[in-house]
Amino acid sequence: MEKPKKSSGDYAHAIIKGSLSEIPLIGGTASEIFNLILTPPLEKRREKWLEEIWNRLLKLEQNVGLINVESLSDNDRFISTFLSAIQVALRNHADEKLKALQNLVINSVINPPVEEAIDQLFLNLIDTYTIWHFRILEFLSNPQKWFDKNKKEPPAILATSLKNIILEAFPELKQNEDFLELIGDDLYSKGLITRSNLRDVYRKESLFIKHTSNLGEKFLKMIS
Repeated sequence: MEKPKKSSGDYAHAIIKGSLSEIPLIGGTASEIFNLILTPPLEKRREKWLEEIWNRLLKLEQNVGLINVESLSDNDRFISTFLSAIQVALRNHADEKLKALQNLVINSVINPPVEEAIDQLFLNLIDTYTIWHFRILEFLSNPQKWFDKNKKEPPAILATSLKNIILEAFPELKQNEDFLELIGDDLYSKGLITRSNLRDVYRKESLFIKHTSNLGEKFLKMIS
């Protein structure tokens, strides 16, 4: 069955209804129009996200046998994470963040962290962080692997800063170096990386290694 969609008549009806109910005031009409503009995109975003995660859960059940979809209704931890993730999804539009949310929900079922509170912590990070936080964190988890995976040559240096290595990987950030440093501060303050200052200089052998903490590795695993 196809779900009925709003027609032009629906919009006209809502506007007229608002006009009639608020004469001579216009506050109610403005509210009706605002809801018409805002609600459809939110509904579309929510339904797309729910459909994608539902299909992924079904595939895991049918093709891999990792989960039982019916049993999820009795899984309080899954339900809490799922409902919180929906709220975050409605506030964000970037595909990378929406995919990270889906991965977190699914991993909370098939590979949950020891502490349930970590689910909520990671949800908050997805909500507040930008997609560049995710990209930089992934890069810092293994800079050499990142260069190999993306078929890029790492800079031939004897010593430099992590900031310069990151800028070689992401030259588009060269116009926003302050933004990059802020990302580094955010990741360190939340305990996701072990380097407190991206400007510090290190020898080459100390640059192309893991700079993420155990918590940072868990976060990357949960959103992957």
